[in-house]
Amino acid sequence: MTAYLLATLCQEAGLPAGVLNIVHGRGLKAGEAIVRHPAIRTISFTGGTLTGAAIARTASPMFKKLSLELGGKNPNMIFADADRDEVVRESLRSSFSNQGQVCLSGSRVFVEQSAYSTFVEQFVEATRRLKVGDPLEPATDQGALVSKAQLEKVLYYIQLARDEGGHIQCGGGMPTSLPPRCRNGYFVEPTVITDLPVDCRVNREEIFGPVVTLTPFTGEEEVVGYANATD
Repeated sequence: MTAYLLATLCQEAGLPAGVLNIVHGRGLKAGEAIVRHPAIRTISFTGGTLTGAAIARTASPMFKKLSLELGGKNPNMIFADADRDEVVRESLRSSFSNQGQVCLSGSRVFVEQSAYSTFVEQFVEATRRLKVGDPLEPATDQGALVSKAQLEKVLYYIQLARDEGGHIQCGGGMPTSLPPRCRNGYFVEPTVITDLPVDCRVNREEIFGPVVTLTPFTGEEEVVGYANATD
C-alpha cells in the first residue's frame, strides 16, 4: 500500500507517465521476472540472504548492477565502562523498534562479564515496561508483526530457544491483554533470552521479531568470534 500511495503522489505531482512503475506481486513471479529481464540493468533488493544469493546468481551473467540489503544477526557490544543508562536505552531502541522487524536490528547483545548481571537486570526491567498494543495509540511502544506467517516464525524461534537451553527472562509469547480491535492481531511480547550457547540456531539465524538474546563475554578474542557468528 505504501508503494501504491507513493506512485499516486508522484502522479499527482506531475511525474511523467512511465518514469515510476509499481509492479505488485510475489518474488517467485514478479521479482524473478524483473531480475531476469535483460532490459532492467540495476536491481536493488531488501530481504533474506538466500534470496539475495539467488538474485546474484541470476543477475551476474548479465552484469547487472546490484544493491543487496540482506538480513543478518547484528550484535550490540557493550563494555563494562559504558554509560549503563545510555546502553540500556539504546539497546532497547535498536532491539525492539518496529517490533524487531528491521534488517539492522540489534538482535544479539554481548555484554562484558563484569557488567553482565547488572545489565541483564536493567534491560529486562526496561523491556517489561514496553507497552504492547494499538499502534494508533501514542502510549504504545510496540505494535503487531507484519503477518500470521511471521508470528508463527517468531513463536517457533522462542520455543527453539527453550529447546536449546535458553531462559526466557521476559515475554516469550503472545500478550493476553490487548484492546478489543487488536485481539486478532499478530502480537508478540518483547522477549529477552539468556544462557544460550553462542553457536546455537537462535543466536545465528535472523528471527526478524521482538526477540533479543543476551550473552556475556570475557576477552577480545571472544568478541571477534561472536561478531562473526552470523547466518
